[in-house]
Amino acid sequence: MSSTERTISQLTNADVGRWIKLKGVQFIDADLYKPYASGTTTNRTLIDCTGKTIVLRTSNFATFAGKDIDGGKGDVYAIVSAFNGTYQLWIPYQINADLNNPRCDGSVYTPLATIYGDDFSSGFANWNTVSVTGAEVWTISNQGNSGNNYAMMNGYASGNKANEDWLISKEISLVGKTKAFVSFTTDVRYAGNALQVYATDNYSGNPSTTTWTLLPATLDTNTAAFGDWASSGNVNLSAFLGKNVRIAFKYTSTTSAAATWEVDDFKIKGQ
Repeated sequence: MSSTERTISQLTNADVGRWIKLKGVQFIDADLYKPYASGTTTNRTLIDCTGKTIVLRTSNFATFAGKDIDGGKGDVYAIVSAFNGTYQLWIPYQINADLNNPRCDGSVYTPLATIYGDDFSSGFANWNTVSVTGAEVWTISNQGNSGNNYAMMNGYASGNKANEDWLISKEISLVGKTKAFVSFTTDVRYAGNALQVYATDNYSGNPSTTTWTLLPATLDTNTAAFGDWASSGNVNLSAFLGKNVRIAFKYTSTTSAAATWEVDDFKIKGQ
């Protein structure tokens, strides 16, 4: 598909709906180490070396929504749209924003490396499951995903049940790291309490006697359907640099409401 070359400053109303090649842009510093979309349709900001900016919008349903943006500079192939007189960009594929050249200040962006990843293909081999209240427990499922395992907790069993259940990762070393983030995907169905995500560097073996830090992760909010997995984004673990960290998912339900929560694609990344 042929494209029209533009800089941000050269965009006009005539470009709306056009497939363009936007030259010499990079994502702003505040967007580095973030995925294209997290939870819902998400805005990321592109900037050129003169300081001009434009929004790149990505739907959470895009195939690359949970992938980290590239941190270098380059050209973006995109469709131009406008909202309230402000230009925006949409890309159909991640490769359309393949930014690998040095940034405007000459720095070279280093992508985060995966320190530890778990897609639950080995079940709970690297996790502790702790049931505090209720007979229902974390399980491994691949229902509707044909061979793709994920962790699942459901407090409904012939009626809503009161539950408190923890899924706690193995210890992961962040010693020697200057940046570290955790990411994962979630899917929720039915009304009930939100899943809570915690971190600790001093797990006692008992969730109730462990000091936990609540993490501000983005979670799926569409309780009406399965299958719309939401990326958590890269959740900062800077408070745990130089330490051994565990991540925990805490599920609770009541006799009034018991949601089904699913977790997959767990990663801790850093450098």
